[in-house]
Formats: sequence, structure tokens, C-alpha cells
Amino acid sequence: MSEGFHAVDLRGHIPQLDGVRGAAIILVLLHHIARSLEHEFRLDSDLLELMQFGWCGVDLFFVLSGFLITGILYESKLKSQYLRNFYVRRVLRIFPLYFMALAVVQLLRHTWSQPNLFGYGDPIWMWTYLTNVYIAVQGFGAFGMVDHFWSLAVEEHFYLVWPFAVLIGNRRQLMALATAIILIALSSRIIIALYQGPAQILEAKSAMLYVLTPLRMDSLALGGLIALAARGEGGIKWLIPLARMALVAALVVLSLVVLIARGLDHDHPLVQTIGLSVLALGFGAVLVLSIGAAFLARVFAHGALRWFGKYSYGMYVWHPIIFILVWHSDVGRALRGGNSALHIVASTATALSITLVVTLLSFHLWEKRFLTLKRYFDSPSAGPTPEVERTTVTEAQQITPCTDAAAPAVGQTAALEVVQGTVPTEAGGTMTAAQGR
Repeated sequence: MSEGFHAVDLRGHIPQLDGVRGAAIILVLLHHIARSLEHEFRLDSDLLELMQFGWCGVDLFFVLSGFLITGILYESKLKSQYLRNFYVRRVLRIFPLYFMALAVVQLLRHTWSQPNLFGYGDPIWMWTYLTNVYIAVQGFGAFGMVDHFWSLAVEEHFYLVWPFAVLIGNRRQLMALATAIILIALSSRIIIALYQGPAQILEAKSAMLYVLTPLRMDSLALGGLIALAARGEGGIKWLIPLARMALVAALVVLSLVVLIARGLDHDHPLVQTIGLSVLALGFGAVLVLSIGAAFLARVFAHGALRWFGKYSYGMYVWHPIIFILVWHSDVGRALRGGNSALHIVASTATALSITLVVTLLSFHLWEKRFLTLKRYFDSPSAGPTPEVERTTVTEAQQITPCTDAAAPAVGQTAALEVVQGTVPTEAGGTMTAAQGR
């Protein structure tokens, strides 16, 4: 075994993936804090510009989700009730918080005095997981403080289709399919970015490139490709040299994109085309190295990152709603009482504190009630696994039972632009190969 390699059983508990999820939600939080401070207080600094890059946290979530979900599906495809178990477990993890948050927002809509905070789109699009489709046509701001649900819609669409592909294909066929999806998504974004047509289409093009499901499948498919490649002969170990090269290449190309685009604004056509795929490649490399490279495995297994990872789904769902109310509502401004440095620091601490408290209450008082029901639906970590070559387990990597428990724009107005769609569909519980967002 080469020095620096961290052996791991992909079907066991992988603590560092909790940390990867934690890093993703921290990126998203930083992004929205920066947007809120810039728009509400007209602040401008290099630090805030750097924090804006946190929108890419949603891409990290997508890659991680593709990796975990594909692992779950591939390892359980030979078991009875394959589809039933997968979908019921997804429903128990995702729906309770999602629909409770929508209910809370609808209640606020009818009681709050600022209708502009809630957008203008018909709520039926949110309730049917089609938020991203409406935004692709009408632009950000359509759903106000829950615009960020576009990314949850993308993942839900992935869940609806990918299990059937995994059921039908073998590992090599699925790897070929994932590769094709990556290339089709990238080429489709390039074609749309170059398209010149009616003004109405051109106006919607930016949002379409960023949120429409077929155009964002490359990140999810790349995660799936990694999961399938790691289940071949040689396991995750043979991917590590490739991941190191891919990470270097991604950093080089991303640096060129930043120089040409003069930043990494996700509204820039170059970022929306080449940039998104390069980010996915870089995050895929980080994912592999966090599992198999000893140093990064230790970094992402840190307790603080894993804590954020556990609650990332709730943080993602709640934080834009809370940020909007604290920073950009008339009530929030009145309670803040001013725009001095002290007011800014106090309001930031308030927004983050409320987000954490609401997230914890939501998880422990509401979501866990549904998560306990998962035990009635067979965990996919047991049973026969097709074509799986597992790596050995070192003493440092204890394997625990699978217990699967665990981005954002808000508008065209200054108050609603601050939370631009970025995030996870999972948080809570330990991270296993049988666990996805």
C-alpha cells in the first residue's frame, strides 16, 4: 500500500464525506452573507468578493449527491424492493422539511406586509418541484425567499430518472451513460450561450443555463461516474493519481476563466459553460482525495466540518428565508436600528444564530420523527453487490452500520437578489455510502 493512501470500505461509514458536505454549506453561507452585506449596506471589499465565490457550494453538493446516490443504487440493485426502498427513504429524508418550509413561507406570505419578499410565481411550481423550470423562463426573483429551491428541484429530477438507468445497465454501460450526460450537458450549455434569437429568450438565457435540470446534470453525472469507477478493480486507490492531475488541471483552467471573465460571477457566459464543468471536475477530484488521500481525509473528518455536514440540509433550506427577514425586511431593518459597523456585526450574528437554532429545532423536533421510519425499509448496504471490488479497511477506518440521515438567488430587487439559489437535500445523521442528499 502506497504511503499516504487512506483505505476505506465504500459501503461503510465515511466520516470525511460529512466534512465535504459541511464545506459545501459553509461556502453557501459565506456567499449569501456577502450578497446581503453588499446589497443591504452597500459594502464593497476584496473579502466580500472572495466570499461571493461560495455560490459554487451547490456544485459541490451536486457532485457529492451524484456519488452517494449512485453508490446506494448500484449496491442495492439486486435486492428485492429496490425502487420502493430507495424512493420511500428519499421521501422520508427530503419531503418533511421541504414541505414544512413551504407551509411556513405561505403562512408568512399571508401575514407579512411586504409581498415583494415572496416573489410573484404561482406556488404550485414550488409544491411540485418545478421551481427551476419556472425560474429558467421568468428569471430569479420569481419565488422570493425560496428561489434557492431550484437546486432541490434539480436533485429531485435526478432521483426520478437515475434509479431506472442503474437498474437496467451494468457498470460499464452506466459509466458510458454518465460520460455522455456530462458531454451533452456541457455542449448544450455552450450552444444555448451562443444562441442569438428573440429578446425574450435572450433575457431568460442566463437563468436557464444556471438552473435547468438537463443543463446541470454534468455535476451529478460526474459524481455518479466516480462512484462507479471506484467500484471497479482497484477500488478508489487507482483514482487518486487521476484525481490529483484533474485537480491541478481544473485549477489551471479555472484560473484562466477567472482572468478572461474578470471574476467568477455565475452569470457570466464563460463561467456558465466551461466554468461549471471545470468546477465539477475539481470538486470530483476533491471528493476522491477526501476519501483516499490520508491528509485530506483527516482534514474533512474534522468534527466541526462534520457537524455542519450533519445539519446542512436544514441550513440550506432555512438560511435564505431567515437572511431575507433579518436583513431585508422592514421589520428586520426597524429592529436593527441603523447601519453602523456595530449594527452590521450584530445583525450578522443574529442571522446566523437564528439559522442555527431553527435548523437544530427543525431537525430534532420534526425531521428525526420521519428518519426513524427508515429502518422499516431495507438499508441498501447489505446484500449482493454487482461487480464490486472493495478496498481493504485499515484499523484507522472503523466501519459502522449504515444509518443514512444527510444553492440560492432571490431576486431582481436589491432585497431579493441576495440569496441566489445554491444547496443540499440532506443533512443529519452519519455519512455512509448508503446515504445521499
